[in-house]
Amino acid sequence: MYHFSDFNTTQGSFRDKIQVVRIRERLKTYQYDILLVALLLLFCLLSFLPGLAGKRKTGEEGTVRITCRGRICGEYPLWENREIRIEEEGAYNLIRIEQGEVRVTDASCRDRICVHTRPIRYHGESIICLPNYLSVDIVSTEEGDYDAIAY
Repeated sequence: MYHFSDFNTTQGSFRDKIQVVRIRERLKTYQYDILLVALLLLFCLLSFLPGLAGKRKTGEEGTVRITCRGRICGEYPLWENREIRIEEEGAYNLIRIEQGEVRVTDASCRDRICVHTRPIRYHGESIICLPNYLSVDIVSTEEGDYDAIAY
């Protein structure tokens, strides 16, 4: 790799020259490492942009559709604040629509996963209560830009 004649022994020792060469090689490695990390971060950031663009607020066109045991129990506008109690065969769910968000505030199921689910506000989001056979979905009357987004 290096020839003995490449180093002038009058300006410094041979070991000093070797150390300088090693330091330069290490710095090149660090520069390429930094470049690689920067490119990976940029790639990760760009991969999340389509998912963020796909979500959109429903606005005044949004409707909350509540489905019980496979049939539609009701459809309510998203912009009207209200509380809805759904009772089916001894089971109940209490649903609150408030400030453009929908959440299940109380339920008779044992696990209560539907109660601990975050509020939904975007077109296509849903809250499901499997023990009570309940589905709360947000639907919109306007057409979206995307049919589906795969992650």
